[in-house]
Amino acid sequence: MELLALLSSRDESVISSVKGALKLYTVYPLKTLDELEDLYGNLPLNLLLIDTSSHKLSSLGDFLGRLDNDRVVLITQDKLDKYNKEQLPRSVFDSVITEEIRTELPLIVERALERHRFKSELKLMKQSREVAAPMNTGLYNRADSEVFSSRYEPVQGAGYLHEKVVVNFARMLTASFDMRKLFSHFIDSVMEISRVSRMSILLRDKDIFTVKNY
Repeated sequence: MELLALLSSRDESVISSVKGALKLYTVYPLKTLDELEDLYGNLPLNLLLIDTSSHKLSSLGDFLGRLDNDRVVLITQDKLDKYNKEQLPRSVFDSVITEEIRTELPLIVERALERHRFKSELKLMKQSREVAAPMNTGLYNRADSEVFSSRYEPVQGAGYLHEKVVVNFARMLTASFDMRKLFSHFIDSVMEISRVSRMSILLRDKDIFTVKNY
């Protein structure tokens, strides 16, 4: 089961709302940043939920900067506009306002955890390719080469990783109709293959085009 931490020093209603919305996960409620840092250093937390009404982002800058990408979901009083979202640290995946904890938070958490699982699969695929690569250096005899080729031929070159990325996305496409989740997985797939850190997608709706930043 995924482990989540909630940083909030507000009244118990916020904690009960979050726990009620995330019954499928284990949520650790914490009141101070020191408690969160200690828990994060000792447990494999999958996601951090931070209540910005009780813990201002300005006081969390150093901590957020040390986290991996997409590791945090913010709980805010008011909706963040596009400019404020763009200024957030890369460790922040998304945000939800207090009034929408019950309805929106489960969806956001699911998307964030899906992205983590997707990235973990990509990492494992890369490691598998790196382990297999030394076998292609010619430091073994011909007989070994024939055995290796017959058993492990698919693990060769960057094309194998690209193929696995596309296959993984195809599985997601057949299993989900959540367009936001599909869009995130599609972008992750393209970014993994093309090795870029930012993208802009031109979306067409009949004769109208809009740009979606990612």
